[in-house]
Amino acid sequence: MKTKLLTIFVLIASLALVSGALGIVAQGPVSAEIGNAALAQQQAQNVELVGQIGGASYAVEVQGQYAYIGIGPRLIVLDISDPTQPAKVGQTKALPGLVNDIAVNGANVYIAAQYAGLRVIDVSDPSHPTEVGFYDTPGDTFGVYVSGPYAYIADGWYYLRVVDVSDPSNPVEVGSYYEPVWFEELSVTDSYAYLACGYDGIRIVDISDPTHPTHTGSFDTPGRAQDIFVSGIYAYVADADEGVQALDISDPTHPSALDSYQTDDFAASIFIKEGYAYVAAMNLEVLDISDPTHLVGVEEHYTPGHAWGVVVSATYAYMADYHRGLRVVDVSDPTSPVEVGCYDAASEIDGLTVSDTHVYAADENGALHIFDVSTPRSPTVVGSSHDLWSARDVVITGTYAYVADAWMGLWIIDVSNPTSPVVVGSYETLGAPFAVDVEGSYAYIAAYDAGLRVVDISDPTDPYEVGHYQTPSYAWDVFVSDNYAYIASLEAGLRIVDISDPTAPAEVGSYETPPACSHGVFVSGFYAYIAQGGLRIVDISDPTAPAEVGLCTTAAYKVSVAGSYAYLAGGIAGLRVVDVSDPSIPTEVGYYDTPLYARDVAVATPYIYIADEEAGLFILRFSAYKVFLPLVLKNQ
Repeated sequence: MKTKLLTIFVLIASLALVSGALGIVAQGPVSAEIGNAALAQQQAQNVELVGQIGGASYAVEVQGQYAYIGIGPRLIVLDISDPTQPAKVGQTKALPGLVNDIAVNGANVYIAAQYAGLRVIDVSDPSHPTEVGFYDTPGDTFGVYVSGPYAYIADGWYYLRVVDVSDPSNPVEVGSYYEPVWFEELSVTDSYAYLACGYDGIRIVDISDPTHPTHTGSFDTPGRAQDIFVSGIYAYVADADEGVQALDISDPTHPSALDSYQTDDFAASIFIKEGYAYVAAMNLEVLDISDPTHLVGVEEHYTPGHAWGVVVSATYAYMADYHRGLRVVDVSDPTSPVEVGCYDAASEIDGLTVSDTHVYAADENGALHIFDVSTPRSPTVVGSSHDLWSARDVVITGTYAYVADAWMGLWIIDVSNPTSPVVVGSYETLGAPFAVDVEGSYAYIAAYDAGLRVVDISDPTDPYEVGHYQTPSYAWDVFVSDNYAYIASLEAGLRIVDISDPTAPAEVGSYETPPACSHGVFVSGFYAYIAQGGLRIVDISDPTAPAEVGLCTTAAYKVSVAGSYAYLAGGIAGLRVVDVSDPSIPTEVGYYDTPLYARDVAVATPYIYIADEEAGLFILRFSAYKVFLPLVLKNQ
């Protein structure tokens, strides 16, 4: 069972309690983990950021002996003087957005941080990269290119923006170009900006007068233009599912097609060097472009994850691997690329559980990550298992991790040594497992379109199904308490199933919530807390006749309850904290707006752990109230 009693924490009330009670906390308290510039956008109330780790890798740049890579909401600085052993020398504080693109210019790194605009990082001291300025663009900042005193920004829908960064601490927009297309990435040479515009192909914009950019030419590529690299009179486009397009841009007003090459997978990024194109297309594909009218594939190097960004420096290709951080590939012989070094990182986190000093995180991209959180401000990855397919949820019982895998069923992993997790058993259930709970010798799995599946795990090496119950709608989450399984059934609300006989589970009660999706359920005492159209509190003292007693219309995707508070993973709304001391009047009392999409939440007083998808793991602390009562936790 995912519950355990925690020690009573009684802490002295602080000024935060007073300010919270008076309702005068508008934004904060925010810890030193957030820089002053980030403070302007990271919204929080009564919740502070303590630590963060992991996230997806989209972009990498190299200057001198350093590689700059985005991992979730942080810029990581790696010493690559020995490319076979990249070593982290510094990292930024958690930024309020994902690192989507990177441009390096002297002592400053410019980051396209999606919803958080342009961020300017001083890297003159690589061990302490520091945000010194930002410009909050109105759109979604996906691409950045710096030339001279200007940063050129591909700002999502509608705009190319020109920002004067001659004073990095005070970026100022000086010009823009509007067109009703999506601006994804860009390359700048001489007097022109070349923009990759998704399904709208490319746009060429005259920037000879940065204050008045004007349309020059366009070209409709057959796919979705993701990236563009200009070399002389040629432009090469990473065109998603349509591979690579080579264009003649000698006349910028009339670019024309020369040739194309179909990559094996989604072409996301491209870099040109000495007659070769290096394409991040799931793997690294190398093309001979010595004749732009006849592109020739010469080799494909398989990466462990999903190559998304690539840059070549000297004889090495540095790849931002969406799933696995930085990969370094020796391309001294472009026809025979060989990986020689890497910097691993945990990528997407969708589900999690906390046990003692470790957080176990389910990665939808096929991994279980184990974090040491004994020092919450400096969490570390201590172990990972990459043997999975699409991990969605995890629970710990004893020395085993039980993982719900949406593609493969139940995985059982020995975590007695957190630095070396080992898969010991698996069972391929029907349906797509989205959640799992364990009680005694049984695992209870919410298998989406196959309802509740009951698996005997008395021998972890040989699990097998013993019973099942078909929910009336998709089974999304499950919580086991005593002899009942409480299921969040997507369009059918709460279903209460008697599991006193695991071989014959039977529904005994239900509460059909109003039309909205039920994604999460947590049981504490006589109440079930349902994440559905807000937080719904249902009295289950009589499991055969559940009745709603309270509703808080805040964002809710998953829920965990500790003492008098419900902690909600609120999707795009981040963490929401609700006072449930009076279940009939649940009241929101705090929040923290994470950069991406809060998928899951776990609590181990005084810390709150959020699975924020591609932004990694966030460790937060609810700081308005310092008195904590006995807690009942669900390790999810």
